[in-house]
Formats: sequence, C-alpha cells, structure tokens
Amino acid sequence: MAGTQKRISDAAVVKINAEKRRQTGLGLPQPTDAQALDALLGIEPVKPATRGPVKNRKKTRKPPAKPSAQIIDSFIIWAFKLGELQIKGGNPYIKRVILCDWIRDKFIKGVTKGVKGWADLYPEFMKDSNKDDSPFRNHISYRLKALTEMGILGRIPQDHTDITRRGTYGLAVSATTGDVLLTGREKEIALAVITLTPDLDLVIPQFLTKKD
Repeated sequence: MAGTQKRISDAAVVKINAEKRRQTGLGLPQPTDAQALDALLGIEPVKPATRGPVKNRKKTRKPPAKPSAQIIDSFIIWAFKLGELQIKGGNPYIKRVILCDWIRDKFIKGVTKGVKGWADLYPEFMKDSNKDDSPFRNHISYRLKALTEMGILGRIPQDHTDITRRGTYGLAVSATTGDVLLTGREKEIALAVITLTPDLDLVIPQFLTKKD
C-alpha cells in the first residue's frame, strides 16, 4: 500500500508541474501547486470576495470631564513658585480662594503668550468656575488635600498667629533644614506642564512622589 501511495504521489507531482509549465507557457502568472491541481481537476479559481469601502472604524473617545491631576497639581505648585500670590512680607502661604482665582485666570487666559489656556477644552469643568461650589473649585480643593497628604503642601505653622490658618496652604518644608521638600526635578516638570499647549490627547505621567 505504501508503494502504491508513493507512485500516486509521484504521478500527481509530475502532472502538477506539467500544468504549472503549461500555464506559464501561455503567459499566465506562475500558479501555486494548489492552483495547478485545481486546474487539473477542472475546479474554477475562487474569485476574491468583493468588499465595499472600508469604513473608518476608529472609535470616538469621550473626552475627559476635567484636566488630569498632573495638570492641576502643576498649576498649584507654580502658584507658589511664581511668587505672584505670596502674601506681603514674603510669606509663602496662600489662601485657597486666592489660589483658585489665580488658576482660573491662567486656565482662561493661558500661561504662555499667544497660547490659549485649558478652559476651552473643558467647558463643563469650567462652568460657574467663579462660584465657590463649582466643579472647578471643588476639584482644586480635592487636589490641595491630596497634595497635603503626600507631603507636597503644608499648613501654616502654629506660630503664624497673624494669618488665618483655615484654608491656607504653602509648600511643605523639612522640619530640620527648613528646605522645601519639592525636588528640583519636580519643579522643572511642573513648569514644563503649565507651559504646554493644551491638548486633550496629552498624557502626563505621575511625577510627584510622596514625601516622608
């Protein structure tokens, strides 16, 4: 039986090769073994299925409801570093309401000359942003709390009795050296973020680390 199968196989190979030479001799494209065998068996070539125009299947991504935490945090950090909001006498602490007003102004007008701010990309987030209970101001409060828990921001020390401590924040400092705990690299990244051209597709990785 094995010998019979071998002879049949050899015979099939000879016929297939002959059919391939025949089609090539007629000026047709070189067929594959399967195509040559189909021709020998009288099987019509399979026509490729016709397809209509390919529709753009790209899913429309729902834009985020608000800027990422990294964007908000960068503005908060630079509200202190830019020195525009520091209380008279060089005090580095800023009240929440003043901080919100400053960030709102930058979101609307932009930081870099000639470049619009983030407000246009987040109309719902910025709606009624001048009001204390707006989504914008509530989210700023949430990020202030988060940055305080991370050790990035701190509250006013007890000896600052001349300043209302409630709702007032400053950059956290070392208890031993008095140096700001925010690193130089974190400051540089925050500055780079606030000067970027606003873009919904912009993805900024977390760059702030929790302080001990």
